[in-house]
Amino acid sequence: MRETASSFVTSLERQLATVAAAGMNFTSVQPHVGVVTLAVSPDSLVNGLAYVALSDGDSLKNILESDDVDIYYENVRSFNNVGASIILPHEIALLSQAQLGIDEIRLYFTVYQNSSLFISKNLVIKKSGEGFKRHVGSQVISASIEAVMVDGLVTPIKLAFLPRHEIINNNTECVFWDFSLDDGVGDWSSEGCELNETTDGRVVCLCAHLTNFAILVDYYEPKEYNALSIISLIGCIVSVVSLVATIATYLYFKQFRSKRPHKILINLSLSLLLLYLVFAIGIEQTGSRNGCIAVAALIHYFGLASVFWMTIEAVNMYLMFVKVIHSEIRYFMLKVCVAGYGIPLIIVAVCLGINADDYAAEDYCFISSGNIRNFGFILIIGVLMMFNYVVFILVMRTLICRRKIGNKVEKKEEVIKHLQNAFAVSVLLGLTWVFGFLAINEDSISRDVFQWLFSLFNSLQGLFIFLFFCVRQKDIRDAWKSCYKESDNSKKSKVKNGMSTGSNNVKNESVEMTCGDTKLSI
Repeated sequence: MRETASSFVTSLERQLATVAAAGMNFTSVQPHVGVVTLAVSPDSLVNGLAYVALSDGDSLKNILESDDVDIYYENVRSFNNVGASIILPHEIALLSQAQLGIDEIRLYFTVYQNSSLFISKNLVIKKSGEGFKRHVGSQVISASIEAVMVDGLVTPIKLAFLPRHEIINNNTECVFWDFSLDDGVGDWSSEGCELNETTDGRVVCLCAHLTNFAILVDYYEPKEYNALSIISLIGCIVSVVSLVATIATYLYFKQFRSKRPHKILINLSLSLLLLYLVFAIGIEQTGSRNGCIAVAALIHYFGLASVFWMTIEAVNMYLMFVKVIHSEIRYFMLKVCVAGYGIPLIIVAVCLGINADDYAAEDYCFISSGNIRNFGFILIIGVLMMFNYVVFILVMRTLICRRKIGNKVEKKEEVIKHLQNAFAVSVLLGLTWVFGFLAINEDSISRDVFQWLFSLFNSLQGLFIFLFFCVRQKDIRDAWKSCYKESDNSKKSKVKNGMSTGSNNVKNESVEMTCGDTKLSI
């Protein structure tokens, strides 16, 4: 992503340099970028030459229009209507003549309405606790002379910028885009530039060279919590509690953790639990770049692991209900554990190796939009969900056919129970995830509806597991009731034995009773 944006900037500058080398005067203003090339005589720079992008009073315009960019053959003294400007001194003409030996000066200018093509990995939220955020607070403006290296000027370049936001402290910084940084990708640097003054609400900078310029400022961005994010957060908390209860139930009672479906359910619940925890705690922790990358990688990993365990659940359902007569797969749980936890680990490691910067988004700790998210997350989930839907259809068809046969295959109650289980698991395997894919299309008029459905059902996925596989299961309810009764009886026995010992001096004997795998001495 950063490499592509930087390549676009350098490609545009090469094209402008080619046009300027031909001595052509050319102007083009698009909504988000304006360019000018012109050939002038040295005398044109006697009073200075200014390239100016105009503002809408004290605010920047949303888009550039054809009359918003202009050239002035004088030193601009008033900045009342300036959005961004760059003023070249007469020393530029002398430097050009010295290097090229010709009188004609071939200039090209660019102004970018925003900094979307200048992606810095070093701009992070300050750790001051005040909520300040470091970002590019102006348009980006540049000037260059074809075939001339401009550096170390005695009379500096003068720049003026209208800040996008109100300056809240004295930490404004004049910077330029240095293509030599970060292995040629580029990043912001303040070397050779200094803050001069603030005039007419504009920040004035002085720089000793030519390139792309802007200002960095701190601004306060209050957190916005809309209804969708609040519902998602509440759903995550409910799911975390539900999954903890589910895992505790299946691990506490030995009879519920020994069978293959139960083992798969425990691993699925564990993956979802860790996904919810990391998401709820770390999704907005962008204060540390490395920490944010770690959080995004963990969300990526546990998200994939959860979906892989859903698919493993689908495979097991297929073996149980569709392919009833099948040879036992040796080391089944070992193999699926390697697949369920190992394959997502490999995918995340490869994606991190390709571009770790994609894991440090500006506003949240998750994969930025691009190829890593599309092919390393969305595509994989889509393929697995398609497989789960196929298995769901096969399982449902098998159970419905068995139900028609009646008692020749299974009792009616058993078939209904299997059908309910298949439906419950199928919902967890893919029904709610389809809303996420339907919400990807930004142009869809129903996108908001699908976002609501996806956030609601997926944030409550842990609750569904608890309801379907704990509360709805009679044997689990009976186990907890039995455990409660035994615990209650043990307390009564202790009281009774204590009273008997006190009155009759009878020796207390220890009797062991079990609840799950826990032994209670009474």
